[in-house]
Amino acid sequence: MRIIIALICLAFAGGNLNGHAQNDFRNLAWGMTIQEIKKIETAPLTREEKNSVGYRNGQEYFDGINLVYENVTVAGKNANIIYECKNGKLLKARVLYRAALYGYDGEISDIIRGFKDLYITLGNRGFKYTQPLQCGNHVYEGPDYKNEDNTKIRQMSSWNIDDKKLELVEKMIQEKHYKAAYFRIENERTRGTVMFLSKYSEWQKKTPVILELAPNYDLEAKIKTTDF
Repeated sequence: MRIIIALICLAFAGGNLNGHAQNDFRNLAWGMTIQEIKKIETAPLTREEKNSVGYRNGQEYFDGINLVYENVTVAGKNANIIYECKNGKLLKARVLYRAALYGYDGEISDIIRGFKDLYITLGNRGFKYTQPLQCGNHVYEGPDYKNEDNTKIRQMSSWNIDDKKLELVEKMIQEKHYKAAYFRIENERTRGTVMFLSKYSEWQKKTPVILELAPNYDLEAKIKTTDF
């Protein structure tokens, strides 16, 4: 009997059998099912849609299901959230801060300054910089490592966002017409990117700021290989 009681206690202490004891984003955990997301996310579901991954030979291809929640407050500001699920499991969360909802205007450095609450929230969730604020034309291709000012930022002892870095970012944007400034973060379970689109991006007026979160690579591999 004592052994059975001990096992029950361990089960409650460690979370349920699906491994969702962790709170990765808005009370959700990576690997949750679509049904679990709908049950736990308190905002009203706006729509459910297929996740388009592009076109080939004139045909559109899809990979998984997106759950879209619009006009939600994230770190003190209005945004839309897209939960991306593959094989029925949560593998990415994208937070789109909409210009129409907040009224963004001005230089990119001013927009970056306006998101201090987001940086504080990320810090409170244990996130650390893995790449400092840098500039490039496409966030998924990485920063322009040939740019001397990007190099200066990477060589600074502190990667925290301050006026000196923002001056360099504004200079890089103006000189090279970069489409984005962004930094990468990671905590024990999650990797992420915070990107700020410049006036040279075709998406800036619609979605000037994006937070993208996903499980770290080890956790993602476990989620993709387990049936739980």
